[in-house]
Amino acid sequence: KAGYSPEICRNPKKVFESTGFLQLVEKELPTELILNKHREGLNAMTVKFATNKGEITDVREYPDYSTRWKYIDGVYKLKGIYTRNDNKPRDNDYSKLTQAEIREKVAQLFLKLGTLAPRGSD
Repeated sequence: KAGYSPEICRNPKKVFESTGFLQLVEKELPTELILNKHREGLNAMTVKFATNKGEITDVREYPDYSTRWKYIDGVYKLKGIYTRNDNKPRDNDYSKLTQAEIREKVAQLFLKLGTLAPRGSD
């Protein structure tokens, strides 16, 4: 019902990989904008509030590892780091690592990506 021919419906790459479509994407979503947003996501923080009897007594900022992982996952996919369809990085089994070892690997990845290392990773 969108007006595309049956051929385009069977092979949408003809539209999504066309010069005009790619120019439109670059115009509306410039690479620099995407990179800036990605850097923000790699440094995502979450704010936690401590309360006592309904009054805020403390506010602290912590790394938002869940959000950061989503951005790292996107980088892995973009750079082809995943080698299988199961979305596991090659030659890495993080399930056997301690929290400290995972934090160290995340800090190393942030340094490689040229972003700020997550707070509390030292």
